[in-house]
Amino acid sequence: MIRFILALCSTLLFSISNFSYATTIPTTYTPAVAKAVQQLQQDFAALMLVDAKEIQTAPINAAYKNALLKQDEKQIKKLFSKQQQDFIQQMKKLNQGGDHSALLALVEWSLFSQDRDILQDISLQPLRQLSQQGNAQASYLSALLIEYTDQKQYISLLEQAAQMRLVDEYHFRLPVELQDSKKAEYYRNLAEKSMGKEKYQEAICAVSNCEEDLEWEYVEIPMPESLKNN
Repeated sequence: MIRFILALCSTLLFSISNFSYATTIPTTYTPAVAKAVQQLQQDFAALMLVDAKEIQTAPINAAYKNALLKQDEKQIKKLFSKQQQDFIQQMKKLNQGGDHSALLALVEWSLFSQDRDILQDISLQPLRQLSQQGNAQASYLSALLIEYTDQKQYISLLEQAAQMRLVDEYHFRLPVELQDSKKAEYYRNLAEKSMGKEKYQEAICAVSNCEEDLEWEYVEIPMPESLKNN
């Protein structure tokens, strides 16, 4: 069982907190999508359970629960894979029917599982439209999709998401001349309040070598307290 969990987790390097960050920010899921996302999160979380009592009370289906209790690695993998595929197909169907919050869920799971094939043959235009309409979640996910291909647009989308009060942990540096001074001051004050001025200054120096007086500012949105113990 432990071998299976380690093998599975090694393919999910995006971390649980990134897939469940929606619990700390406003999301725009419809009830049907929210229910499906919650169930998939619960199915994944159940893989980490080792106590029989916790498995017994987990909100998962009976067959999956039985496989976990028996520590049947082959059956666990088979059932969890099926649950993933059912989720993906359900989200694709809802997205095709006009519920584009399902596209947000698909992109989120694709990033979490590091499986871009999930998004094959799916138009991401609705994601861009949601971002342009002020949807912070869509802007954040769009940024993550292009993180390694277009750094300028990546930073722009992160800032756009941040302006819409997306609360999640990320750190980035941006040349002063490209920053909005009021926006930079807002995040600096937010970080100083969360970390304390001294620790915040230490964090700045750690990434921009204060002794050389580099023209960089460290812009940070601190990790929400609810995620620190996860």
